[in-house]
Amino acid sequence: GYMMKRFGWIAVASVMACQVAPEKSGELSPATRKKLFEVYELMDLNAGINAMMDAMSAQVPKEMVECFKKAIDFKAQMDKSIEVLARILTGSEIDAMHKFYTSKLGRAMMKKMPLAMK
Repeated sequence: GYMMKRFGWIAVASVMACQVAPEKSGELSPATRKKLFEVYELMDLNAGINAMMDAMSAQVPKEMVECFKKAIDFKAQMDKSIEVLARILTGSEIDAMHKFYTSKLGRAMMKKMPLAMK
């Protein structure tokens, strides 16, 4: 459902990160990085990843899930995804996305969307 769609979004961004992330770090301004990080935090993507891992643990041995968690550096993937978003979105788009997700409406939507996706 909803968590899998959320994870799908981060998975797409992660794949893109592996393919098009800039070699040099530092091309991204600290202010833009902060805005994109805040959006990721508000979207609670870690909860989506953890939910996916929990669902996977019902189908595979727990040891495999733990191994997968240890093998993937989620923070590094998030950093790469942020770099990709900064490259493909304009400054205005990042500002608008940040403004929405930090607004009362954006936060309410993030709380209520899982209910709509069940």
